Amino acid sequence: MNGRITQPPLNPIVERLVEDPNSDRRETVEVMALVGFVGQGRGGQVRLLSDLNFQRYMDFPPDAIVDSAPLDDTEGGRTVVWVRNETMFEPAFSDDAAAVLEGQLLGGLMSTWPFIPGSRYVAAQLLDLVPRLTDDEGPGPHLVPRPPADGGDGPVHQPVGKGRNP
Repeated sequence: MNGRITQPPLNPIVERLVEDPNSDRRETVEVMALVGFVGQGRGGQVRLLSDLNFQRYMDFPPDAIVDSAPLDDTEGGRTVVWVRNETMFEPAFSDDAAAVLEGQLLGGLMSTWPFIPGSRYVAAQLLDLVPRLTDDEGPGPHLVPRPPADGGDGPVHQPVGKGRNP
């Protein structure tokens, strides 16, 4: 025996996202992972906040959420929420609401395009709910913990693929 593991253990999260566990096809539900702090939204919806300043959030109908899991991170208390793809690519605003917003924002002192996202996915990006792997990959929740610098307690980041010697 050479110590190879030819049948690695199944990831429990992946197994929870299988559409029909009894099917031979074993397809996963089409979802998008978002990361944030979970709270109660309006009208029984689930609210996902990007931070604890309570200024940026998005509400989802409970049936749009396929699964969730606490994220063990330095932020403390964040959750990964898997939301159905079709929900994420719905318009962020109804046509009536978008027209009202556009009417209010036209002629303003700054560009208004970021204020009227075309879909929930674009809105989630603007709200920093879409996870990133490292700090160098833009704003948003970061899933990879940063190692301490030279054995110290402070966080330091080694950029992935940037300035690294082979």
